Amino acid sequence: MHKTFIGIVRNKLSKPLKLRGGGGNLAKIFRITGQILRKGEPMFFRKEYRALKPEHALEILYSEFGGRYKVKRSKIKILNIEEISPEEVTDPIIKKLITA
Repeated sequence: MHKTFIGIVRNKLSKPLKLRGGGGNLAKIFRITGQILRKGEPMFFRKEYRALKPEHALEILYSEFGGRYKVKRSKIKILNIEEISPEEVTDPIIKKLITA
């Protein structure tokens, strides 16, 4: 059992996991718009993420903004979360992921 556990951990660290179910690509693209409440003026943003659910995309946004801008979750106001089609994507990294 110990060998199996180590194999699973190595597998997770070395390459991305594939989604099961045979349904192809289950990930959707979400666009999140909102504002960061800062001193002075609020900073508006629009970000796109690939995720299975809107909650997952929101969690990635909180994590990214907390690390990059040192903003607490209570200072991030979400205005809209919408699922978008691959043709509507503006983020070049996500476009590459879609076409790959």
